[in-house]
Amino acid sequence: MAKFVRVDMPVNSPKETLSLCVEIIERDTLLGAASPLAGFVDMAVFATKHTNANTKQKAGNKSADDAQTTYNMCSSKCGLAAGQTKDTENKVYWFVVQIRDILLLKYKGVEETLSQYGFNVVISQTGARKNVRVDMPTKPETMLELADAIIEKHTELGVASPLTAALVDMTAFETLVTEANTLLDDWKSFTEDAQTFHNQAQVILGYADGQTSETEGTIYYYLCIIRDRLLQKYQGTEEALAQWGFKVVISSKQTGPKKTEPIVIEGEVNAGATANIDLNNTGVQGDTKIKLENPGSTVLQYYFTNVINGIPVGAFVEVQPGETKTKTPIELGASQFNLFFTVRSLGVVKGLFKVTVGV
Repeated sequence: MAKFVRVDMPVNSPKETLSLCVEIIERDTLLGAASPLAGFVDMAVFATKHTNANTKQKAGNKSADDAQTTYNMCSSKCGLAAGQTKDTENKVYWFVVQIRDILLLKYKGVEETLSQYGFNVVISQTGARKNVRVDMPTKPETMLELADAIIEKHTELGVASPLTAALVDMTAFETLVTEANTLLDDWKSFTEDAQTFHNQAQVILGYADGQTSETEGTIYYYLCIIRDRLLQKYQGTEEALAQWGFKVVISSKQTGPKKTEPIVIEGEVNAGATANIDLNNTGVQGDTKIKLENPGSTVLQYYFTNVINGIPVGAFVEVQPGETKTKTPIELGASQFNLFFTVRSLGVVKGLFKVTVGV
């Protein structure tokens, strides 16, 4: 009976790759001069590359964690964090609602004037009735853009501003907006740092754009040489590669991707929060079709990010309540950098998500 051997490589997975490097280094050190890698791989260079990649990856993870923490703090000051509503006092959202209501009274009949303060005013007509809708932002970034516009117009009008001290504490509002903007700037900085560090790690690992297993000097290049050398050394007893950290699959028939029925994943995400969707063991690939549904009542965003439950910094797909869209992981922003599939609720009530993999 034929014997088939497959050695899985942790391609585009920095965490698994770095863990594999540790096991290889430890095994090589244990065997010493008897290591089958002696004379084939400069393990000192390999170890240095692992150290450098690991340092960059950890720095990127730390910056990503700091970015998430800072964004959450900013969301809280804006009044858009989980559990907060327009009635949560002394938050940007709360102030903006008070200001909107004051201006609607001040400019009754000419409500379009609120657009001078940054509000998005939608006016329509139903018969003889005039309908006025003033849209409110749902994200810290856009909420603070509106807050800045309000402050700018208030300052421009000076003593003629309808936002008098008797009606609203604009000094407290301005202080709060300044603090939130500082946090938003810090979030952007941390996010940029995370991407920079992770990109540097990707280059060392050999997972950056344009790099392949043939790109000399990368960790992936070394891992392929090490795998091939060990397969040569342990021919007939390939399971021995497991002692070096490799995942070895041995069977009596050719192994490969297995066709599966569509997999459905459902769950909840708190208002204004994000939740990671576990795609492990779904067999998802870059071109796999994924159906995105929104069975709840609040707008959802689906996307890939570089940290668990992270905030989107690139591509995302917005799905309205009752709506369904079908996309591939690549279209949702998946890459060697963005590995975690995440859903985000944009509203002030808990969201419901439904994902079908392999439609």
